[in-house]
Order: sequence, then C-alpha cells, then structure tokens
Amino acid sequence: MEEKDFDQWNEKKKTINFYTNFPLFQVGQLWWAYLGKNIATEIDGKGENYSRPVIIIQKVYTDACLVIPLTSSCRTGDYYVSFEDNNGREQCACLAQTRYIDAKG
Repeated sequence: MEEKDFDQWNEKKKTINFYTNFPLFQVGQLWWAYLGKNIATEIDGKGENYSRPVIIIQKVYTDACLVIPLTSSCRTGDYYVSFEDNNGREQCACLAQTRYIDAKG
C-alpha cells in the first residue's frame, strides 16, 4: 500500500482555513475543490493543492454543498457515470464518493 503524506496536506489545510472569500456556486456547476489526502478508498485530490474537479449536486447552506468527485480513470458499475467533457475526453462521476464540503474547499 502506498504511504501517504498526511502532514503536507495538513499544512495546506491550515492555509485554506483562513480563506475569507466564498465562491458563489450553483447546482450543476463544475468546480475544483480541495479534497485532500484521505484514508483507505476515499478519492484524493491531486497535485500540490490536493484538488480535483467536482460537480455540485446540492447547495446545503450559502457556504457548503454536496459534491461528486470526477475522474478521468473511468470504471463501470452502478456507482460510476461516464460522460464526455468539452474537450472530448471521457470523464467519470464517482457517485459512491459523494461528500459534503465547505465553500472554502
């Protein structure tokens, strides 16, 4: 099993915690979100910002929402929905990874 660097993600979270500008998001929009380094089979963010594209499926408060992470590593099954992005690349929504995030994320 790959060893994950949780300490580096924790340092990034300390910075994100002080963000004060919340984006104005709407249901159905695609956004990049800080998903971080997660344990077990939870989908991780990528790159130095630990971010990943997500689709907003429900506004919970003015500053929080439910999102579904997206990936270009498509799989088949009940928990994956494939679609083609604006650049003609196949993408997948990982329904089993639906999560609640704060607008800072």
